[in-house]
Amino acid sequence: MRYVLIVVVIVGLAVGAQAQTDPYLTVPHRNAVLYAGPGDTFYQVGFIRAGVEVRIVERNRIGNWLHVQRGEAPNFEYNGWVMRGYIKVDPALRYSDVAVAETLADGDPDTIGNQTQKILAQVPIIPTINPLMKLVFANGHALGNESHVVSKVGDSVMDNIYYLKPFSQPDVQLGAYDYLQPAVSYFGASLAETSIAAQMGMSSYVVLDPLWANSSACEPNETPLACEYRIKKPAFAFIAFGPNDVLSMNDEEF
Repeated sequence: MRYVLIVVVIVGLAVGAQAQTDPYLTVPHRNAVLYAGPGDTFYQVGFIRAGVEVRIVERNRIGNWLHVQRGEAPNFEYNGWVMRGYIKVDPALRYSDVAVAETLADGDPDTIGNQTQKILAQVPIIPTINPLMKLVFANGHALGNESHVVSKVGDSVMDNIYYLKPFSQPDVQLGAYDYLQPAVSYFGASLAETSIAAQMGMSSYVVLDPLWANSSACEPNETPLACEYRIKKPAFAFIAFGPNDVLSMNDEEF
């Protein structure tokens, strides 16, 4: 008796390109509150459950709040602002293509009773540059400061290797935040080096104490701050102090 082995090969043929998804469509990955503006100081205007599909229509300037809608105007089923972290963003979405709510404030002070917090809510996240600061920049440039160099000044938060330093790598993946690429390309390399003026336990007092300076890099009696600025010649600095200061001084001294 003869046996015949028959091999059947099934080949799947592509019948056409798969339809592209709309990158502006998204769903919350958890229940979220909708606000009247890009921040939790605005009035709450609704609530959206996880998995409900909505459309991104605009963003605030930095992209951490997104305006989403569902339905047709004027009778939207959902229409409000949600924090970016609550929703899934399509990998194909690029914030450079999303409309920016330029005229909308970052906070609504009218909803806040505390006077100090009310003042803070009036300050934009990205402030308008004071003309005097442009003169300071020009003066620093004339003195030899490098316009593409940034220093970090502060405590362990600033000293953390995951704070800004990853932007010094050549393969930075910004995802939706592609509009930041020019800034990363311009400043990124200067963030590779460890800052002498950013150390664990550092305070606004000891950053001016020569005993905290790096003896192998700094000059005699040179403070960590002066040493960092002399070596790197930065035009800009991120400065953050506070947690260690509250242990050794009062508000007036700080």
